[in-house]
Amino acid sequence: MRLLPLLVVLVPAAALAQPGYYGTQPSSAALRNGLTFEANLGLGVIWASAEGESSDSELALGGLSLGLGGWVSPQLAITARIAGVTYSEDCGDETCMLTSAFFGPVAQYWLNEQAWIGGGAGLAVLRGSTTGSGDSETENGFGLNLRAGYTFSRGTESTWNVSVEYTPGFYTLDYVFGEYDLTVHGFGILFGYQHL
Repeated sequence: MRLLPLLVVLVPAAALAQPGYYGTQPSSAALRNGLTFEANLGLGVIWASAEGESSDSELALGGLSLGLGGWVSPQLAITARIAGVTYSEDCGDETCMLTSAFFGPVAQYWLNEQAWIGGGAGLAVLRGSTTGSGDSETENGFGLNLRAGYTFSRGTESTWNVSVEYTPGFYTLDYVFGEYDLTVHGFGILFGYQHL
């Protein structure tokens, strides 16, 4: 008869110790499998450098950056990513825009439950355009995407984060006397959403 009260206490205690029992949250790592999607938007800075000279930095729009891919392991995701910055200013009756964008595969590696780093290489696209006249010019080159972030949400598939992202694009441009190398730097402080 003394065994029965002991079992009444031990069985519920053992059940409570099991993961997922009575609403305990799963770890974020357990949720990182299958597909993942990211969207980020924020403030950016754009500047250019060529032949040892550098332009002024201009305040720009950071993003809209998008990523879609899958988890290789609970710590590592591989995604196809679009990222960059866009600068605009008034040009008389029109608006002039300069966009430096990155397209390519990137890796996202989670250091712990909330912090991650990422990087990749791909296509860089530099596009200048004016509204109204519809004039535009595009150059393609080689681009990098380097980033780091911190996720506020834990134990849920829908997460919100803040990140920094650097997207340099490397171009070789033709001009009257030959070619020159141009690097366009984009940097953003972004707020984002990621579905694990």
